[in-house]
Amino acid sequence: MYDIAMRFAKEAFRGEYEAVVAVHTDRNHLHAHIVINSVNMVTGYKFQYKNGDWKAYFQPITNKLCEEYGLHITPAEYSKEPANMARPQWEREQVFFKWIEQGARFCAINAECMEHFIFLLEKSGFEVKQGKHIVVKVLGMKRFKRLDTIAEDFSRENLEVMFQYGEPNGITPIAHTMPLPIVRKATLTPYQRKCYTRMYRLRLADKKRFTYKSAYPYEQIRKMNELQEEYLVVVKYDVKSFADLVHLKYRLQRVDEELCKVQKEVYRDRALQKRSCKTVADLEFFEASTDDYRNRLEQIKL
Repeated sequence: MYDIAMRFAKEAFRGEYEAVVAVHTDRNHLHAHIVINSVNMVTGYKFQYKNGDWKAYFQPITNKLCEEYGLHITPAEYSKEPANMARPQWEREQVFFKWIEQGARFCAINAECMEHFIFLLEKSGFEVKQGKHIVVKVLGMKRFKRLDTIAEDFSRENLEVMFQYGEPNGITPIAHTMPLPIVRKATLTPYQRKCYTRMYRLRLADKKRFTYKSAYPYEQIRKMNELQEEYLVVVKYDVKSFADLVHLKYRLQRVDEELCKVQKEVYRDRALQKRSCKTVADLEFFEASTDDYRNRLEQIKL
């Protein structure tokens, strides 16, 4: 792997760019990282990459080297252009990573288990995906970020140890939001109001954080509301047995299918009416019927 990566760097950059080659040996799959100084040592110009360069120039080099080593070769027509990130976007996401680490650590300190940890992350505004690793993203980020690559404490194994043996009550949470001074809204200038709004949206300031052990009552309230809805359905349709419930289910399914057909017909009629507009009068009549159209859809939804 190291030999392939070194030969690729020499051939791809022709000895005109300083390069560092590193091979990962701590993963199940061997892979290499190549970092280059983007300033050409010969010409002084900055390295330029254009769409299509990978398939036209770099991939043939990798294919030739892989063929020598008897490795799999990806045909050019199946190769995807790498979605590179612009420098300003990259720098912005580096700032996001610091916020993610502080927010995730705060959630981990207050969590009782993995499910509670995920719940607190989502309540804090993170978009979370689970698998072998936990990945998160906040508004404004282009890609998801693995928590365990931000800090080793956030690997599933270390988190489970923290939940089992840690003592959250004895740990001081990291304050990653700044306290806001108490001011009257009337005294704020338009610029100040805009500034405070931006601080809230970027999570630099917060009025009130979630409380410790908040997941359990939240889940109980959700279940209570769900049971209430089920009870109201049972009362409304006079369900006395399991057989009544099965019949009600199929009856409501048929009603739903019929309503879906009616809704599609309304959409189709509206589209035909729009396409049939030939004059200004036709267009005015079409726009005048908008309220009636929306009322019909609302009745179907109800």
